Amino acid sequence: MLVSYDLDDLSTGILLNYTYNVVFEALSTGSSLKERIKLRPYHIADLVIFCMLEGNYFNFQGEHFSQIQGAPMRSQLSPVLALFFTERLEEMAFTQDSITGSVKLFK
Repeated sequence: MLVSYDLDDLSTGILLNYTYNVVFEALSTGSSLKERIKLRPYHIADLVIFCMLEGNYFNFQGEHFSQIQGAPMRSQLSPVLALFFTERLEEMAFTQDSITGSVKLFK
């Protein structure tokens, strides 16, 4: 199996609904979150969803467009979501149970 994800161009290929769940799960299992902020993981995840849905408009050659798939390009949250997405993908791909052969190259 060969899979390639380039983080520079990944934002439009992120499965957002899946990644929202990954973010919520990571926030929910974090032990120090309650000590650092008063917001609950649910509220932070809702803010992420809001920013991704409402921040997906862009201007190209004088026309306004709405991006309908993936994370918005040039959003400050898009690289963060790309990291959450790829980390989960790596966890699933490189568990001992799922590897039937050996990893030839991982970069």
